[in-house]
Amino acid sequence: MGPSEMLLYQGGYFFFVNTGWKIPILILAGFLVVGRVELSDALYFGI
Repeated sequence: MGPSEMLLYQGGYFFFVNTGWKIPILILAGFLVVGRVELSDALYFGI
């Protein structure tokens, strides 16, 4: 593995550490929002 490959690997690693952990949180937040909207609709329409 050359120096440029190592740099690329480290860059990808730091990017993942900084951003990767947020992705599941964003997905979870999206599901919560969608779930809440569907739940309120279901309650509203008495389903």
